[in-house]
Amino acid sequence: MVRSMMSHADLPNSFWGHALLTTAYTLNRVPSKKVDKTPYEIWSRKKPHMSYMKIWGCKVYVKRQISTKLEHKSDNFLFVGYPKETRGYYFYNPSEGKVFVARTRVFLEKDFISKGISGRKVKLEEIQESQSIDTPMEELEQETQLCRIMDSKTLVPTWHFGGSLPNKEAGEATVRAANFLRAAKAANLAS
Repeated sequence: MVRSMMSHADLPNSFWGHALLTTAYTLNRVPSKKVDKTPYEIWSRKKPHMSYMKIWGCKVYVKRQISTKLEHKSDNFLFVGYPKETRGYYFYNPSEGKVFVARTRVFLEKDFISKGISGRKVKLEEIQESQSIDTPMEELEQETQLCRIMDSKTLVPTWHFGGSLPNKEAGEATVRAANFLRAAKAANLAS
């Protein structure tokens, strides 16, 4: 979700933390398939209000605190999250490079949605697929076998799926582990 949010917003990559916090904030307020209630509902025993939720990264007009009669009444910023400690929203001022909290605002979500393209252009290179070799299924089944490999240090079996063991050392480790297990069983029986 964070990657998607970052790709659609006109924000630098340094805002991934704000995207992550907004994702967690949103996911805590929406239901899941497994549980009927939202995490917020379980924690606070109240249904979450969703009417104030906005599109992350959209442009916003925030009212200036002080303005003269001839100046603009608001400035254009970008929405970057929800503060925990107070009501309002986090906004990013690209010209100053600062994030601040404000309440009086007008979101331009329709413009963000109708933009239609991602905020960033990504150049992709075309990868040519190599030609595949048609091998009959019977040959593949004969070549492929399931081998159990024991690591002598941890004594935890691992499984290797393939026609041969990954290397000579792994085969030797299997033999050593088997000998060790036989010796351990014999020692337990003797005592």
